[in-house]
Amino acid sequence: MKKPLISLVVVGCLLAGCGLSSPTPSPAAPVAISLPLKFTDKGHAYVYAGINGVEDYPLILDTAAQKGVLPESLKSRLTDAGLRLETTEVQTATGAIKLEEAEVEEVRLAGYARQQLDFLFRDMDELTLSNGLVPGIVGHNFLAQFCVAANLGQGALMLADSACPDEWTRGLKAVPFEIRNEFIWTKATFEGVEVDVLLDTGAPKSYMNSALLSLLQNVEQLESDSTQGLSGATQSRLGLANVQYQLGSHQVTDPGMYQADLHVFNQLGYAEKPFLLLGLAQFSKGRLVIDYHRQQFFFG
Repeated sequence: MKKPLISLVVVGCLLAGCGLSSPTPSPAAPVAISLPLKFTDKGHAYVYAGINGVEDYPLILDTAAQKGVLPESLKSRLTDAGLRLETTEVQTATGAIKLEEAEVEEVRLAGYARQQLDFLFRDMDELTLSNGLVPGIVGHNFLAQFCVAANLGQGALMLADSACPDEWTRGLKAVPFEIRNEFIWTKATFEGVEVDVLLDTGAPKSYMNSALLSLLQNVEQLESDSTQGLSGATQSRLGLANVQYQLGSHQVTDPGMYQADLHVFNQLGYAEKPFLLLGLAQFSKGRLVIDYHRQQFFFG
């Protein structure tokens, strides 16, 4: 079974420049370079990156995309550099689709360059920015090599190619995680029920499945609506307000999330098992620091 590529390709698409010329720092002495962190109209966090010589291109930060995604408009510019395109099947929220992919020679972000990273090609026109650019995605195959520190409240991103410096996490709440199939997994407890959680920074909102909602007694249900995924099929979802739960050992309240039985949840093995896809809104007013080296994330 192919690994499903989720997040923006699955959930974010259901919701509807900085200089990069600094030298690559040494792992022995990481240099933290702060970049402006911006947001799409739908709440996706993005920064500007360099891709095979294409400078200042917007990429959404997506911990649950195993590969990156680039718009079709960049394909011709990048194939001039010798890209070899192949076709692959990708699982989306509402079904499987076939996309072209290629190995990109170099991606540069916050002064750090990484080579030979796989990217899929797909237009996400509904996320078009005010400058007319259609953003792409930077995924696990780049982010997992770093400490990723996002100050969502102040709109700034820092990277370090080592474990996170203590000053980046001081005063924040720590949650352990593990990497399985290139996804960040942790645990949450809802009214005494422990469930698996997948951290997805490419999803502006959190999603629980119906198996989890059926176990909960104190959740305010809002209106239902529907939205369209990349495969063209519609997906129904139910709004939920002020959902309280324990994330790791910390009590939190999510002001607004959704219940939906996304196609990709079945692919992940959660057709009937309680499950939470943890989106960005939970951290939108503060900081989220992901330490891939020590396998902990911090928020506050």
